[in-house]
Amino acid sequence: MKSEDVCVFCKLVSLEMGISCTYWVCPWQILHLAPSQRPGEFSAWVLSDGNMYKVPVQVPRVFYLNTRAPNTEEYPGARVNRVLPHGRQSFNLIEVCCTVWL
Repeated sequence: MKSEDVCVFCKLVSLEMGISCTYWVCPWQILHLAPSQRPGEFSAWVLSDGNMYKVPVQVPRVFYLNTRAPNTEEYPGARVNRVLPHGRQSFNLIEVCCTVWL
């Protein structure tokens, strides 16, 4: 894909965010990552093509519960199949997504 094609592809997104097209084509250099007032949201200060931008970053709050209990209906979340770290066996793996931490 040529850089002109990428530029045409990202023009709509660039116009929506109010930034130049070089933001998407040039490499980024992350200068600072700052937490916001809300959990799971950060502001990344990046340098691209000599310009500095503030980019919002959202980190999903997802954790996995691996239980040997056969009845998993009372747990929050959905049952999933994943490969666990260090070759651990997956019994009844539940994926729990949290939007707000109290």
